[in-house]
Amino acid sequence: MREWPEGRSYSHKLVLSFADTIGPVLQKRFGIGLTLTPFGNYFAPVDEVVAMKLEDFVGEHRQTVFIRDHLDLSFAMGMHILGDEKTELGELVKAAKYQNDAGATTELIARASDFVKNMPFLRNADIIVAVPPASGKATDLPTEIAEGVAKASRKEVGLAGRWQSEKVSLKDVGLHQKWSFLEEAGLQVDPSTVAGKRVILIDDLYQSGCTMQFVASRLKAAGARRIFGLAMVKARSNSDNV
Repeated sequence: MREWPEGRSYSHKLVLSFADTIGPVLQKRFGIGLTLTPFGNYFAPVDEVVAMKLEDFVGEHRQTVFIRDHLDLSFAMGMHILGDEKTELGELVKAAKYQNDAGATTELIARASDFVKNMPFLRNADIIVAVPPASGKATDLPTEIAEGVAKASRKEVGLAGRWQSEKVSLKDVGLHQKWSFLEEAGLQVDPSTVAGKRVILIDDLYQSGCTMQFVASRLKAAGARRIFGLAMVKARSNSDNV
């Protein structure tokens, strides 16, 4: 059992159902250490000052999705759909990706740049890369966003890698088959791009996260120090096409 410093009053308690991504952020920003309880959730006592700061943090990140996956940390700036309607962010992604709306792309870059600037760990990343597009793709939203955010953040921008064979569309592929399809596509990563670096990996939509996690695994194998995922929106479903 953790012993808390004597003489300090803890008038509030913080309880979370999971600690992935959100735990390290709270530790970095507020010095909060979460303890796993016998009930499977995470707990920390906080004083009045920290409680007020947490309220501001919750207000600031009301839309943010803190994701549990195999990256060091993963975020989406918001949901793609809430209820039966696309969110504002979802509409921006749709306009930028399918309607070539330059204004929507600019707005996504501005929001993502602000997110990186204000989020612990991301602000100290060394390089920004996008999930690689299929070969021969004329325009690619994640690449445009990665380049724009890197410029605004004054960070290095690079290529996460290149697919060695044509990457088939995964939209109609069952979740259990996706990893095999990605392995067959053969992502080649240049270790000199990411070795020893803290990497932000950008994508437009996070659903199951299979593609992002596959790319991250190859970046780690190439020597990346840490990998932080940042998607513009999180899909309502976690399961892709099952």
